[in-house]
Amino acid sequence: MLKHLLFSLILNSSVLLCLNVNGNYIQNNYIYHVPLDEDNLVTLDWQIDYNQENLIFEVHLPTNFKWFAIGFSDKGDLFPADYCVLWYNWKSDIHFQDVHADDAGVLLLDEQQDCLNFKIRRDRQTTKFTYQRKFDTCDENDYIVEVSLEDSFIWFMTFSLMEYLF
Repeated sequence: MLKHLLFSLILNSSVLLCLNVNGNYIQNNYIYHVPLDEDNLVTLDWQIDYNQENLIFEVHLPTNFKWFAIGFSDKGDLFPADYCVLWYNWKSDIHFQDVHADDAGVLLLDEQQDCLNFKIRRDRQTTKFTYQRKFDTCDENDYIVEVSLEDSFIWFMTFSLMEYLF
């Protein structure tokens, strides 16, 4: 049986892109890459560490963004969903937080922050950030990423990525 990785991308709240990756190519510690826009200005790289039961993400995007979110949900739904959100406040302070969207789509800050090891680097044109997330964080507000190396198990993980430029 196949394992699947499903990505959902929403740019400027209007475009939806879905990409399925054949599970036969999923390998431990392999770095996967997908462009998230047609100009290749927004990209996502990720690594699956089965030994540590961890996902490692790196995102590249134009420096003029206002917020960016990577989310996990069943079937690519925007809510209810679990998100890691990068945003700037009115003082241009950077924040990276674990939040969840309730059934009405309202974002709520998680008491337990599980978007870990956040690092960011910026230059004039590009912002690059990395973080890690456990498959299972033991947080009732977080999505459990079900991963198995057995061929008989179907892996279906969803990311919803949103970028909004003011």
